[in-house]
This record gives sequence, C-alpha cells and structure tokens, in this order.
Amino acid sequence: MKILYNIKDGKIFYAVPDKGWFWFTHSTNTPLTEMTIDEVDSINKLICIDLVRTCNKIDDIGDSKYAIVNNQLVEKIDWQEKIYGI
Repeated sequence: MKILYNIKDGKIFYAVPDKGWFWFTHSTNTPLTEMTIDEVDSINKLICIDLVRTCNKIDDIGDSKYAIVNNQLVEKIDWQEKIYGI
C-alpha cells in the first residue's frame, strides 16, 4: 500500500492499495511524500483496511485517525469518527 502524506504535518491525504496504484491519480496541490507499507503482512493487513476506511474522516476536533510522525504510521488512541447531523 502507498500512503501519500504531507511531510510538514504528517497528514495523510491518500491510502492506496497496491492493486489500485496503477490507475491512481491525485489532485492535491500540496507536495506529498510517499510511504510504502506491506499490506499483505498479517500484522499490517487490518491496519491497512482501517486506514483506507478512515483516511479522509475526522474526529470532533478535526484530527484524522492516522498520521505519519517521524516516518512512522501512528494511530490516535481513542479516536472516534465525527458523525454529522447528530
């Protein structure tokens, strides 16, 4: 899986599974850095699925569930997706 993120703040813009990378294009004006994670590895498999599912979602204070900190994928503890209309 390829993760495209802003190196300045660690915000992940795209999480693209390997099977979708060939025809993937992005339209972000921000220069993005690419990180690769082995999505087939049993430890990473569930993380990759969750990363794709939550990539563009935020919590009540506007934070994403995952970010890149010091070149490491970091999960925010106790993150809960913001539900609109409630």
